[in-house]
Amino acid sequence: MELLYSPRTAACGHTFCEHCLRQWLDNLSDDSTGTCPVDRKSLTAPMPEVNIMLQELLRLGFRDQYLERAAAVRSLQQQSLRRELRYVFCRSPLNATMVKILCSDEHGYLSDEAIIDAMLLLPRGEAVPPSLREECYELRPCRVEALGFNVSAPNMYSYCLGKLDLQSGMSLLDIGTGCGLFCMLGAQLTGPSGICHGIDIKPKIIAFAQRNLAIQRRRHTLASHQRHAYSDPLVPGAMFVGTCSEDGSMRYPSKLIIDSREGRTVEARLYWQTFGRTLTYAVGTIQDITDTEVQFELQEQQILFTRSEFVGWFPCHYTLTLNRLTDQLSGAWSMCEYHSCTTTLEMERLTMPPPEPCLDNVDLFLCNCFAPGPPLLEGYDRIHCGAACPPEHLPRLATLLNINGVMVLPMNSNLVKVTKDPNGDIHTSELIAVRYGELEVPSDSPSDAYTPTDTEEPAETPETQSTSEDKERRKKQKCDELPLSLYLSKCCGLVVLQSSDLVCETDLVNTIGEVPELQDGPAYMSRQAHNTVDEDYQYLCPVLDGTVCNVLCSQCHLPLGIRYMGEPRERHCESYAGNVLIPKLYVSTEEAAAATEPVQCDQCQTPLTSTHQVLNTKLRWLVGEQRERAACVNWVDPRMVSVDCEHQQVKLPQGSLNYVTVFCKKCETEVGWKFLSHVNPYERNKTAFYTGRYGLIVSRVTGIQVERALTLSLTQLMQHLALAGLLQSRGLDDTDTTDLLDMTEDPEREGEG
Repeated sequence: MELLYSPRTAACGHTFCEHCLRQWLDNLSDDSTGTCPVDRKSLTAPMPEVNIMLQELLRLGFRDQYLERAAAVRSLQQQSLRRELRYVFCRSPLNATMVKILCSDEHGYLSDEAIIDAMLLLPRGEAVPPSLREECYELRPCRVEALGFNVSAPNMYSYCLGKLDLQSGMSLLDIGTGCGLFCMLGAQLTGPSGICHGIDIKPKIIAFAQRNLAIQRRRHTLASHQRHAYSDPLVPGAMFVGTCSEDGSMRYPSKLIIDSREGRTVEARLYWQTFGRTLTYAVGTIQDITDTEVQFELQEQQILFTRSEFVGWFPCHYTLTLNRLTDQLSGAWSMCEYHSCTTTLEMERLTMPPPEPCLDNVDLFLCNCFAPGPPLLEGYDRIHCGAACPPEHLPRLATLLNINGVMVLPMNSNLVKVTKDPNGDIHTSELIAVRYGELEVPSDSPSDAYTPTDTEEPAETPETQSTSEDKERRKKQKCDELPLSLYLSKCCGLVVLQSSDLVCETDLVNTIGEVPELQDGPAYMSRQAHNTVDEDYQYLCPVLDGTVCNVLCSQCHLPLGIRYMGEPRERHCESYAGNVLIPKLYVSTEEAAAATEPVQCDQCQTPLTSTHQVLNTKLRWLVGEQRERAACVNWVDPRMVSVDCEHQQVKLPQGSLNYVTVFCKKCETEVGWKFLSHVNPYERNKTAFYTGRYGLIVSRVTGIQVERALTLSLTQLMQHLALAGLLQSRGLDDTDTTDLLDMTEDPEREGEG
């Protein structure tokens, strides 16, 4: 039996070591109360008090053993705390959840601690276009259509990294690097003394990978500079761990992480182990700095992640004081709309430094792996190929492998591990069955390099790079050659955008990998907007990862888009600060506005709006006992409709909204509704673009065209497969055959298949 360290005695009389009891309580489910590990009786407090008499007896009677046990427990606590904090330090909660799934016993793809640290340090979502930042965390590959390549599944990343067995100081070659993430992950395993090269034959893909690498370098260089720019402990990467005490009785574990600090502005994340673990984003200002303390305030802006179904969340305001001598953080917080409780925070700053990535040893080249020579090395210790290699070309790739080197690549629908022994012989072994895209192999023509097509621009080299003045001159000349187009707001018909102010979509694809999208589809990026006003409320936008505010129409104050209030974290060479993103659905040209048809009430043919104002037809609305298709409409003529005064609530995928019913003024038929405002404060930024807009029930109006799904019965599907030769036709006689083109339209089942 081991000696008890910091003995804790429960009300039932059983005594436990503090470290062991804490592990027991942490493994309990979130909604269960603390129980004794022996008799399962409920504990009167989250953590029982220390048995002082027993602790003194152990400390005095077994001094050497007690000190040895205390040192061992502190070491275990540090290791356990480090494993826990690396998930909290991860900038993306979705990335942390993905890594936990890969480490689970059910999947078992990931067990190496170094690979876990690397995947948490470089979130997968930061290496793909904004529209894929939720899809990319699923255990399957995702397609970057604009650039024409696939990003492998995260479990394949971890599996290949494990089979390569990268060690410090090794050299790695990533063939078909794609987004560049695998090369950056390998750099964390090889360390500063290693070499990591990523190559691809398409200029657009290399430009996209170089952008991802530049963003990561810029992000961590800025954080490192801020950590050394301030003398007080309130620097980026600092973490404070402690408890939150409510009314002096209930105590909850909590963590605060400083993400950024520029002057007196501070950005932070707060992690609460209450209501099922919640991560929030807060922005604040430093009020006073003295030799002994730092006083600052934080205001919660939005929920980044939660496992709770509790929706009654209100943004909290924090008033905190940091003791510079002891690194103790204390203070109080209160809810903006709920002040009945007195809550205090007691936190202590961790001495554990935040992890920093190693990216100086990463280089990405526009290069052909079948044409050895500069900039490639003569040989690499490890090689990874991200596309299926034809077996006849394997010997050509093996020439790039050093003695005792390892290469992992897909070949013939299998993942193959290739090794080279001291005699230079190649040995292959199949690992698992996989499915990859084919590796583009050049012909044996004298030109070994990849030749870009007419639509692709060659990647810039130091010899061909021009000055920024030349680039601006060329862009201005290109814009002058195009006819000037005006984009009008659909709501009021005011000029909002001009074609001369728009950022070229080709430039956007080359930098962020796609045309940026908001919740209503692709958007125009413009350097300025006309006849608009900016909203005071600011929040984080996942597109380019920047702080934005909503842009409103200056006449009707309907939300039109977003404006970047500062330089977003994800930019390449151009500045996006102050740029505006406006969905293409919200604006149109004069020609498109003229070619429109009226939308009328189905009962009395009263014109309500026009098809020009229809944004989408994706909504479903409960009419009686059935759900019917509805359209989101930008504007409805207020002279033709009447609005009910009773406010109601509806829950949409974006959040909950207040609304009122809209009736046709002539025949008093219920034709739709009008959205008023958000219900929950933390859903404000998600539901902002519905506020003030209308919805029309498609069956109650005329003029709105809806695409309906075509469905097949099981018999019709089997007959189609039999005709195509994919299914042997058995048991189908003339009595079973029906018209193969007799397909039914069933809008109620659209999206369910």
